[in-house]
Amino acid sequence: GEVPDFAGRDIREGEPDRRVIRVGRKLADQPLFRTFAERAIALARYPGKPSELCTEIIDNIAAPNLAVFLGVEDKRPRALFVGMLPASRAMMAPQALLVYSRKPELSRMIGEAVKVWLEQAGYDRIIGMNLNHKDEPFLRTFRHVGKPRVLGSLVEVRI
Repeated sequence: GEVPDFAGRDIREGEPDRRVIRVGRKLADQPLFRTFAERAIALARYPGKPSELCTEIIDNIAAPNLAVFLGVEDKRPRALFVGMLPASRAMMAPQALLVYSRKPELSRMIGEAVKVWLEQAGYDRIIGMNLNHKDEPFLRTFRHVGKPRVLGSLVEVRI
C-alpha cells in the first residue's frame, strides 16, 4: 500500500517538501499507517502489545499535546516520531516516545519538524528514554537542530 496522495509525491520546484508530514485523523485511520506504526513500536520493544499502544496513539491523534510525524519515501512510510508535550510540571520537558527511521535523511527532516513543533509550543528541548537500542539513532535525528547529549540514568525497581 501507498500513503495517500497528499504525502510523498514528487516535489516540484517551489513546492514544499512533503516527505515528512504531521499525522492527522485522515492518515491515522489508514491501515498502512497502523501497520507501519505497530512495526515501529514492536522494533522499539515497548512493553505490551504494539497494537494497544498504536490504538492509544491513533485514538489521541488530535490531542494538542501529541505530535506524530511520518517520514515518507517512494510513497511508503519509512520513519516515525511520536512525542508529547508535558501534561504536568512533573514531566521535565517534552518527550520523544518513539523515534524510528532507517533513512538518515528522513531522520534529519523529522528532527526539523519536531524543532518547529517544540518552538511553536514554547519549548527549547526534548528528552527521550532509550532502553533497548543504541543512542545513535536518537542523536542522529536531532544533532543538526541542537546539541544532543546523553545524561543521567534510569533506575528501575521491580516489585
